[in-house]
Amino acid sequence: MSFEAFEDRSINYARKLIKTPSLSGEEKDLALLVKDLLIEIGVDDVFIDEIGNVVALIKGKSDVAVMFEGHLDHVPPGNLALWKVDPYSA
Repeated sequence: MSFEAFEDRSINYARKLIKTPSLSGEEKDLALLVKDLLIEIGVDDVFIDEIGNVVALIKGKSDVAVMFEGHLDHVPPGNLALWKVDPYSA
């Protein structure tokens, strides 16, 4: 894949993530989007656990384990009428 194609793909994924509201307790749609992205890029295993975490596994050749953790939720945007640009417009 060319750098330009990779860049376009990355920008498109970022836009999808930004356009998906995920207030605390309402992260399901974003979790499904992240899961689909991980499947598409070819991780070895991915699932959403019983409390909504997206868990992915990439197998390596050593016994070393590395864990990345992040949040899917965001703070409420407040009154959308006060925004000059829709915060979900990407």
